[in-house]
Amino acid sequence: MFEIEVKRLLRKYSVWLTRVISSGQSSFALFICLLTIVFVYRIQLAMGLFTSPVRPFDFNPAHTPVWLMLTYWPYDLALVLFLFLLSWYFPTKFIKNSGIQEIHSYENLKFKIKEEFHSLGHYIARDEIQTVDFFIQRMSKAREPFLGIYISFAAHFPYFDYGENYRIMKEDGRLINRYYNNLNLLDHMIKRIVDHLKGQGLLERTILVIVGDHGQAFGQHHPNNFMHYRYSYNENLETPAIFYQPALFKPKTFEFPTSHVDILPTLLDALRIPYPPMVFNGESLFHYKLRQESIFFYGYEESVSSLDPHLIKVQYSLKKNKCWAFDLKHDPDEKNPLDCCRYPLQREALHKFVSDHDEHLLKYNTSLKEKGEISEVQVPIVKD
Repeated sequence: MFEIEVKRLLRKYSVWLTRVISSGQSSFALFICLLTIVFVYRIQLAMGLFTSPVRPFDFNPAHTPVWLMLTYWPYDLALVLFLFLLSWYFPTKFIKNSGIQEIHSYENLKFKIKEEFHSLGHYIARDEIQTVDFFIQRMSKAREPFLGIYISFAAHFPYFDYGENYRIMKEDGRLINRYYNNLNLLDHMIKRIVDHLKGQGLLERTILVIVGDHGQAFGQHHPNNFMHYRYSYNENLETPAIFYQPALFKPKTFEFPTSHVDILPTLLDALRIPYPPMVFNGESLFHYKLRQESIFFYGYEESVSSLDPHLIKVQYSLKKNKCWAFDLKHDPDEKNPLDCCRYPLQREALHKFVSDHDEHLLKYNTSLKEKGEISEVQVPIVKD
């Protein structure tokens, strides 16, 4: 009875929402409209959560749908505010002005839609298999040299089910099993791309870079530590990175910490393209001795961390004014936090990074402008 009544209300207010008109892009009317839409979605999310067998780690079935909607109301408000900044957060025009001529995404790829409701949100994506089909077709038409970037959604929450053909774990509702199944799907999609390049005779003159953008947690350390953004443990941060082109890269495994900012200078070195090293925060992995002794990263929980070549990880909480450390060589699961006082050099490096990083970047940019060393790349300008 409750579900029937809610559906009736949704139909009623969905019609009403289509009649809300705003005269300005960021007017108060638009704000109220978005907030109302999100609230309607929250009702659907609550219904879906209480009827779906797949649920996040922080779900408590003893809670009522009303409690759930009221609890997440501040998050809904934050979401609406975020919508006003969405074009800033995903600067499509900035990317195009940097030289990327085509961007295909959910908005302009009219493929099948995968969709699920959870307490954390309403998740939608285009079908991964059809998207890879399109990517392969687009590569077939590309004129050399070309750059193709494929960003997969398969390994992201809520890990949509793609059927028995891609299952290596039992489909029992556990998120981690769905995650493993989707990693298997992603392996198959990468193989299809590689096989296509090989079949077209392109593989021998193509550089493949396969990289993850973040880790994925499933309740380690804290009950609410799922996905990647809530904490700064290894399961949240560690990612794979693979470079493949036999003519440029000999088989080798790097055991010391690296970062995404090391990818571009490494590729430039591999292609023998000269560049000023100080332009980059990262550095080429072809260097025998790296300039940086540590890599640094910020955490969602208002922390800043350093990781040195000896796998000593020092973390400082800006929120709690507290410092701790892990010896990842002897404690890879980060079970035993250590006193920072044991690592004065790492603490000093972390403090120096926080205090100097932004200032050095600003000074560097100013000096380049004064010397006229910033080159103007002529690309088609994308206007509003």
